[in-house]
Amino acid sequence: FLALSAEDQREQDWLAFYRLAEQYRREHGDLLVPNDYVCQGKRLGAWIGTQRMEYKNRTNLRFTQARVDLLNAIGMVWDVRQFQWNRMCQALERYLQKHGTARVPQSYVTEEGGKLGIWLNKVRMEYKRGRLSQARQAQLEALGVVWEPEVLRRESWEHFLRCWRTMLFVTGHFRLPRTKRRLA
Repeated sequence: FLALSAEDQREQDWLAFYRLAEQYRREHGDLLVPNDYVCQGKRLGAWIGTQRMEYKNRTNLRFTQARVDLLNAIGMVWDVRQFQWNRMCQALERYLQKHGTARVPQSYVTEEGGKLGIWLNKVRMEYKRGRLSQARQAQLEALGVVWEPEVLRRESWEHFLRCWRTMLFVTGHFRLPRTKRRLA
């Protein structure tokens, strides 16, 4: 039995974690591994976080381009915040295509379970606080996002009130005409 050198042992350990990451990707469809996730007694979530840090800092000589390539091959998400932003923007685009508006109800949840309405509300708060980048602001404005939906609601109410007053002036009453509906 041959003992592995410390360097070989580190490489074997890295490859063992890599195989666990591959397995996680197959099972979950992504590498958005929670930081506290443990698999087969190994802290895979912490390891994924370390890989992201190594990629960002580029100070560890053992973190080679070959490792980056291997991780990219299984869909490594290097910037989780940007990935999640892109995912929610794509969900907003689908919502816009389906509903014809970017005015998402707060309670709206995507088919994948993304809380699109809550996310958009949080983004609006970031905008109001001046913490939303101009690039992200422009990206959402291109999709028709309104930063102050309460203004739209007020304008809608004022429009409704004008219509109501016009109806009163023209007809002398507020009763809507009755229509006969036929059941099919």
